[in-house]
Amino acid sequence: GIQALLVNSKVVADTHPSGVQCQYTLGHLPMLLHKNPRKVLVVGLGTGMTLGATSVHPSVEEMTLAEIEPRVIGGARTFASYNHNVLDNPKLKIVFNDGRNFLLTTDQKFDVITADPIHPWAQGASYLYTVEYFKLAADHLLPGGVMCQWLPVYELSTRDLQSVVKTFSRNFKYTMLWLTHHDAELIGSNSPIVINEAALQQRLAETEAIRNDLQEVHMGSATDFLSYFVMGTDMLNKYGEAGTLNTDNNLYLEFSSPVSIARPVMTENLNVMVRYMESIYKYLEHPKDEAARADLKRKWDLHYNAARVAIRAQALFVGQLHHSPDFQFLAGVMKNKYPFYAPGQFILAEYKKELARDPKLLESAQFMFINQQGGVTGLEIAAVISPVSDTRAYVVFVNNAKRIIFGKTLLTGDAIEERSREFAREVMEKVRTAYGKHAAVAEKEGKKFPQLEPTMAVIKQVIISKT
Repeated sequence: GIQALLVNSKVVADTHPSGVQCQYTLGHLPMLLHKNPRKVLVVGLGTGMTLGATSVHPSVEEMTLAEIEPRVIGGARTFASYNHNVLDNPKLKIVFNDGRNFLLTTDQKFDVITADPIHPWAQGASYLYTVEYFKLAADHLLPGGVMCQWLPVYELSTRDLQSVVKTFSRNFKYTMLWLTHHDAELIGSNSPIVINEAALQQRLAETEAIRNDLQEVHMGSATDFLSYFVMGTDMLNKYGEAGTLNTDNNLYLEFSSPVSIARPVMTENLNVMVRYMESIYKYLEHPKDEAARADLKRKWDLHYNAARVAIRAQALFVGQLHHSPDFQFLAGVMKNKYPFYAPGQFILAEYKKELARDPKLLESAQFMFINQQGGVTGLEIAAVISPVSDTRAYVVFVNNAKRIIFGKTLLTGDAIEERSREFAREVMEKVRTAYGKHAAVAEKEGKKFPQLEPTMAVIKQVIISKT
């Protein structure tokens, strides 16, 4: 049920809610932090969701896409319902070039630069994480310009994340970090970033396309959107302090990042990040009225407390520990004490989907046989649904006690559980009929139950023929 784009056999983007959330954030976040973004550069197309997110902001006059591989265009077109059909937008100019080389060879400057390069261990991408590259990007920002950089929290160690943060921060006076479900987004600017929450809410409300994108990923209001903030300049500098600068000459990430491929590092990464997180209150424009200012501080102090719970829960969830007592406790706190907190709502929604994917018994039947030793033995055959997504599920016929799978089939389409239940009922009825015929023959022969081996051979064939 998930559509994905692969480049050189690697999934670089997909339509899983966490993937959509990250890609939309990479587009909308720098656009909303800028006061009036008119000229935009997007480095890397992927599914086009990030590019499409920038395109729906009404102030945009020009969009430039730097994409090194022309054939990605065809892939991105298949995601048109997610990317606002951006490849047909008349404001768009496509440059088939490496993003860094494009910046090196152009005099253009931009209000927003947003980049979603692939992992630094892949295909020389570490050159898009160096001091020299980030300086090049910073030099191509107009006054007040904002850069957004993807930061993968998975398959990078804490030390590698600190390297990216330190390298990025070296080139921007003002920095921020947003945390989505599986990723983080770095913000950099050499002009102060002060957020007016009321103005942000107005910008979200006035444009349906922006609002729809963000509502889909639990970021639909200014409060919800700002709830994904984790750190600002001071704490981000402290977080990255122990990191190694990644430069063209040492390419630290080129050699360190492959060590984390396929390793379960996210739980540790998030548990470290939570130590550095801070309230967004200090980065907001404060009301002049003292009472209103106190109310605003109380609001964001409460969100800060919620964030400390949610990120700890997120660390357990992404580490596949959602059945653990610790996660259950934190999920209860999010649900009961902080139900307003958008990142917590996202985690709970994903948790609900994860529970729905747990295998579930549809139907079972117990059969009695005479075994080879002449004794009586029982055997249970169960039909189990193992959901893959909302529209795909396996129906598996098993003997759990002996861990035997007799057969399975993949069903696709709407009303998947109802159809799976009907399919299981149909197959199990065939199984009962086959057993009944053998039981009738055994009874005529004066035996209490049919023989195990020949009867099970027929039952297995019935199941195989239907699956």
